[in-house]
Amino acid sequence: MLLLSGVCIGMFLSLGISVWRDKTETVQMESDTLLNAETERKRFAEEPVSIPWYQEESEREGAFLVSDVGESGETKAICRINEGSRSVVELRRWTLRKDARTGEESLCIRDCLEQQDIYFGKVKRYETGALINEKYYQYLFWDGLKIFRSQENDGPIRIQKEVQGTGLAEAEYEDKKDFLADHGFAQTEPFYEYYDRFHNLIMELYFDPQAGRGCGICYHYFYNDNLDKRASREGFVFDEVKSGLWEQQDTFSELPVPGKDASAYASGYREICEYTDDGCLSSFEAKGMMMCEHEPVEVSLLSVDYIYRNDGTLCHKQYRHWPMTFGTTGQTQSGDYDEQGRLVFWYGYITHGAMEKYYIYEESSMEPEYCLSLDWGGAYVEMAAFDREP
Repeated sequence: MLLLSGVCIGMFLSLGISVWRDKTETVQMESDTLLNAETERKRFAEEPVSIPWYQEESEREGAFLVSDVGESGETKAICRINEGSRSVVELRRWTLRKDARTGEESLCIRDCLEQQDIYFGKVKRYETGALINEKYYQYLFWDGLKIFRSQENDGPIRIQKEVQGTGLAEAEYEDKKDFLADHGFAQTEPFYEYYDRFHNLIMELYFDPQAGRGCGICYHYFYNDNLDKRASREGFVFDEVKSGLWEQQDTFSELPVPGKDASAYASGYREICEYTDDGCLSSFEAKGMMMCEHEPVEVSLLSVDYIYRNDGTLCHKQYRHWPMTFGTTGQTQSGDYDEQGRLVFWYGYITHGAMEKYYIYEESSMEPEYCLSLDWGGAYVEMAAFDREP
């Protein structure tokens, strides 16, 4: 009989473990309740993965937080289970140290898989003991955690494109040269490249502005069972460019995406605002009473969160609205901003999948010259060029 405590079972299931056994087993819980495993594939294994004691409620999409606080400082580690190797892997490390002589504190946030520091520098505290701008540090600590896949090599370049009269056509390319040659960009340098903070290539665009056509590849990185970095690759193609004037974006709008006034859709409406020490909006939330399963419940109609770098420039924006009132399209959105405060990447949920937008600027201009939109659920690609106002 395989014996697992109720706590261990909860830890395994909450962390998304799916290591299967191909035979029938009976599992005894702490309550002595017997769970009969009657299907051929079971979610338990004879050799358990040793999981360190992690912080309660710290689990996020299968990753969990392990902390250690001592006299010399504080160490945190974000870990994830690699099911293929049946091991716990440290993804990120947070090391906060205090200089015994000067009393100054320094923080290092390191990505253990990339083997690169995300942040290293001195930090300060409020009189309450909280770190100044900790919201920014926590964002760097948790954002963009890699996943594991049992895949030895990079995936092929997969492409879907709409063919008039026949619907969607699919194709795969093992070699990037073949993909570029098939779409008229053999031996051509990229028009634009977008990288993450570790200098991993996320998107490369090949574009002929005169001909109004282009193609490109998006890369989604992961680590295999041997902790080798690999990428799945999604291709895209377009043969027209839309034109128009750039509409200024209200980054700090307190309206839902559809442009409706949230206060008109709920009773007991109230707003909660928080600001940074510099007076910048840090978060906005609109709440109200809605009927849920025939009962009045206070819900979050709209919430927007802003994260700033230490120099005060906007780094990231996170948006969410109540889908029962304002629809599922765009109910969650996020935007990344460069050091000049310009929106460079946008990601949003749409009902049939996800949409990405890349904003391309000319040198120091604050208005984009192009916007590339990629709808991964519907194989829709749009390249927009923005005219300059006279």
